[in-house]
Amino acid sequence: MQKRRPQRNRLIPAAQNKGSHKHLEIFMRLCRKHGISWGTASEEEKSIVEQLLKREYNQYLLEKYGTTER
Repeated sequence: MQKRRPQRNRLIPAAQNKGSHKHLEIFMRLCRKHGISWGTASEEEKSIVEQLLKREYNQYLLEKYGTTER
């Protein structure tokens, strides 16, 4: 029987932006690239992923729409 991981109160950042499949896609790519499992990640790892996610998603919006506002 597998042990259950402790639940964290912190949501996956991509889940906070429900209107964007791209946001989730970028989040998953970053986690895979850096070998991070969100459920067991330290606060420092989560902070790094959130910062990278914000930067890359804003870059995507800028390239697609010409602005980071949406």
